[in-house]
Amino acid sequence: MSAVKLFAIFACGGIPTVAPTEIGVVMITGDTVRGPLLDARDGVFVLEVDGFPTAISYDQLEPESAYRARTAILEVQRGPADGWSAADRFELGRFCLRRNQEGLARRHFATAMGRDVAYRDRVDATMAEYRAGRSARAAENDAEDKDENVDARRANGGASRDTGEGTDTGGGMDGAVGAESKPRAAWPDAASSATAEAVIAGYKEVGERLRARVGTDIRLLETARFLIWTDWAKSEHADLERWCEQMYAVVAERFGLRADASVFAGKCPVFCLRSKKRFGEVAGALDRYDVSNALGYTISEPNGHVHVVVCRLGGSEAGRDVFASTLVHELSHAFLHRYRSARRVPLWLNEGLANVVAEDVLGDRCFNAEAAEAGARAFAGRDLALGEGFWKADSLDARYYPIAHSVVAYLIGRDGDAFRGLVDDVKKGVAPADALNARFGMSYDGLESAWRGAHR
Repeated sequence: MSAVKLFAIFACGGIPTVAPTEIGVVMITGDTVRGPLLDARDGVFVLEVDGFPTAISYDQLEPESAYRARTAILEVQRGPADGWSAADRFELGRFCLRRNQEGLARRHFATAMGRDVAYRDRVDATMAEYRAGRSARAAENDAEDKDENVDARRANGGASRDTGEGTDTGGGMDGAVGAESKPRAAWPDAASSATAEAVIAGYKEVGERLRARVGTDIRLLETARFLIWTDWAKSEHADLERWCEQMYAVVAERFGLRADASVFAGKCPVFCLRSKKRFGEVAGALDRYDVSNALGYTISEPNGHVHVVVCRLGGSEAGRDVFASTLVHELSHAFLHRYRSARRVPLWLNEGLANVVAEDVLGDRCFNAEAAEAGARAFAGRDLALGEGFWKADSLDARYYPIAHSVVAYLIGRDGDAFRGLVDDVKKGVAPADALNARFGMSYDGLESAWRGAHR
């Protein structure tokens, strides 16, 4: 009998009835996390890490680690692997394909068909869809690689591209924008069209210098509100444009802005990269930013300039969805920084809203809501307090993001107009605690108590 079976048995999706199983995982950022298993749902599970219930999505893990965690949890939920049903094996095969683990997927599909021949048609259809997607992406990437090689030779007179230290872009996206055109106020004090055009031209100048240094395969996509520099395949450009504009539409509606209103100075610069190496090159050139444990970041300047840099790790379906969630999350930060004023909002509100927006935009492709619900349930059922370390934090550990998401979702569900007023008040300079009391009639302690009650 396995160690997992010896230590814990609990019903599917339920809480362990005896000492919980220890699970160790490796995040896609490289961080390692270990702790007793408290709960498990379809796409997320909860570990107790340093006494804190930490909700984790399988998509946040390295593929091999995700597979090991999923099978360990299945053994807790279902018992030894030889007793798993055909449905369990089929779903595990789909889980593997989502991470481009084709060999493992075929093994589980074969077992599923061996236990129930009715699964053959479903397996064939699933594999055909997977292969078609892989072939299309491979063909597009081959074409992109050829274009990149030609561009690189042209840019360097036939020599290979130098990726070493070079001329800096000028200290961020505002480096090429003249002082006279730097934005000093955010919406609703709209800049003149001439100022907006000057700011956009400055951003494009920085982008061109970046392309010359990092690689001419980086192309500029321009939408109504965004300047998107990317080395993604052309077939994926429409997705990038759609995610950016959908984020804007969702947040603008949340805050009651006109459809034609823009909070940005000209347009918001966004860099979408397809490898960690390229991510590091762009982040180093633009911001001297260390991306060791990051998938994306937002730079928000006191003068109102913002820009976002995000990378995708691998070409799997899971990798794309994590990228999309990160992109929308970071763009939400950029929007909120520019909204009404450059005053900062509390981190619990900022991170929580960013997670809510990613879920609103991406729906089932994003596990933020599931993680928030699982994390909130586990937290509310334990003798823990959020305290000032949560409400007034200068930095917020990522394990608190699902909790922040849950708190923000609770406030929005209670009164969406009051939530908008809360953000507006903070942006006008009202202390967050005072704004919360004015709009919801509660203190931080009162909010925590009400929120806990909603998740017990």
